[in-house]
Amino acid sequence: MTMRQLRTLLVLPLALSAAACGLNAKHSLNRTSPVSQLIIVDAPPGAEVRVDDQIARVGSNGRLEMPLSDGWHQVTISDGGAKIHGENIFIQDGSRKIIDLQP
Repeated sequence: MTMRQLRTLLVLPLALSAAACGLNAKHSLNRTSPVSQLIIVDAPPGAEVRVDDQIARVGSNGRLEMPLSDGWHQVTISDGGAKIHGENIFIQDGSRKIIDLQP
């Protein structure tokens, strides 16, 4: 067997397996809305959600949906004046960030 045949024999299976990886992708990016969104679930009803300089209240169902511009945002959630959650988030391209406060 020549060196060229041996190289082909070794490279061909690697190339085929790499090509097959793309066939079984389990993810996709679908921009369903031009507006990105923060969704809070399982929060105490009436809790205060502060995103940057915006303030909103969680509904009686423990849920809040806020449209946000793309980029970094500082999120703070308080209940009765006590901070119960805080994080910095990054969203873009119509994505949705879900914060679940289930105890």
